[in-house]
Amino acid sequence: MGAGAEVSRLKYFDDLHRLLAWWVNHYGASRALELNVLTLREARERLRRGRTNATANLYLSAMRSAWNWARAAGLIPNDQLWPQRLMLTEPRGRTRFLSDAELERLLAAAGRHSPRMLAAITLSVATGLRQGELLRLDWSDIDFAKRTVRVRHSKNDDPRTVHLPDSAAEALQALKRSSKVLGAAVFATATGARFIGAVLGHRSPSVTVRYAHMVQGAPVTGHDKVDARLRGAAAKTPA
Repeated sequence: MGAGAEVSRLKYFDDLHRLLAWWVNHYGASRALELNVLTLREARERLRRGRTNATANLYLSAMRSAWNWARAAGLIPNDQLWPQRLMLTEPRGRTRFLSDAELERLLAAAGRHSPRMLAAITLSVATGLRQGELLRLDWSDIDFAKRTVRVRHSKNDDPRTVHLPDSAAEALQALKRSSKVLGAAVFATATGARFIGAVLGHRSPSVTVRYAHMVQGAPVTGHDKVDARLRGAAAKTPA
């Protein structure tokens, strides 16, 4: 098993453990079959207090997965299906793009944090790479001469190559100069160990990937326009 798969499994386990711990704390003394539709609706109302519908649904989904696993394992009668229409309605997401001023502030904050953070943010915005794709990059995947990035581990497991704009290439080269490269990973600790998402400086690992969608055209087309905006913002950012 590769390091990327190990990181994914660790992250998944930590999240699932946290979500299921809520159920243990509130319903751990109950028998499994006592979690009927009325009890689960009551739990849903508890989960809504102080949480968004999307967050409450994460807890419900975790319990549904555990329930279905127990049915498959014979611990719960197979005819005891998880109730339908239990999930809460989630509002549709709103797409918003960074203004030039916001992009300047973002890059300035990233630069103050570290060359690693600046490279991660710049590369994400410039190429549209997802968080998992960023964290699995090796230096051998970066071709500075051809201005390309090879993505070997993508969301759908299909390798692909993306264009590397000048702004992202310069940020990566600055990162390489600022730290001693001890391992293959681009985003690594001082000992060369590959990072997980939270180590990049975000409480939620999903935050890093959002930057890939904040500049219109970044994920698919318009690299030249995105690159121009990034270079313009970087030029106005204090060194």
